[in-house]
Amino acid sequence: MAAVATRAARNARAIERARTAPAAPRRKSGPARPVRTPVAAPAPAPRAAGRVASRSASVVLDQLLRGRTWVVVIGALLAGIVFLNVSVLQLNRGIASTDAKAATLERTNSTLRERVATLNSAERIQQLAQQRGYILPQPGDVTYLKPASSQARLAAQRISQSAVGSPQSAGTTGQTTLPTAAPPTADPSQP
Repeated sequence: MAAVATRAARNARAIERARTAPAAPRRKSGPARPVRTPVAAPAPAPRAAGRVASRSASVVLDQLLRGRTWVVVIGALLAGIVFLNVSVLQLNRGIASTDAKAATLERTNSTLRERVATLNSAERIQQLAQQRGYILPQPGDVTYLKPASSQARLAAQRISQSAVGSPQSAGTTGQTTLPTAAPPTADPSQP
């Protein structure tokens, strides 16, 4: 019940305010008319110095916009834009030529890799070796020698002698002869 009493009291206050408030004119049907607001009073006139400064600024701006200076400024700006576009076009052309060079180099590299792969094949190398008279030893034919210390000294002496005298000074006709090695000693570990 307390809620009903407070609601009734609020309603009574609202009715009282509505009766005492000035009544707004009722709107007639039709389009709404704009509300006219009172125009503010004009600002006080600027002082003489302010008027002269504003007039001189407008005169300078007016002369700048109508004079030859403005044409020169606009021309300089347009020339700058043209220069910028030309430089961008040159950069694009350089990038395109670099891309073309890179593409040709990649194609060349791929053909060279293919050629190296064909030249490096084991079958081709074996065929060339057979054509030149080389033979592939059987697995049991390969043996290892253990040189004696005297053979090592002999090899070192022959190497030093061949370094001192060239084949031309030895009286040969351009062919070099390999030094003959001493016969291998029997390896006690081999059966």
